[in-house]
Amino acid sequence: MRKIYSKDYAHLEKAINRKLQKVDRHYGIRNLYRNSAGRYRFELKVSINPGDEAKLHGIVREVLRELGERPVQAKYYLPESIVARVKLQAEKKGVSQSALVAECLAESL
Repeated sequence: MRKIYSKDYAHLEKAINRKLQKVDRHYGIRNLYRNSAGRYRFELKVSINPGDEAKLHGIVREVLRELGERPVQAKYYLPESIVARVKLQAEKKGVSQSALVAECLAESL
């Protein structure tokens, strides 16, 4: 899967790290990116006990939820020729058809 990096993710990393360091000053993430399926991935630097694990997941979820970029299912009727072109282009790029359509729409709207 293709990794999508953005300069905008730097502020997310900082926001997550600030909140994580309130739990423990040694906690942190790095290399935040989004894959072509829309999921966020990162490296996590942490040594935790079971009690802090729930806090850790809650912090990351809280910051990422603020983005409002959750994918939602949408249904559009397209000509077969367009669907075939989308499928072919997605295969060439190594991304999902949904990711390709979202990218195209974002660029044109």
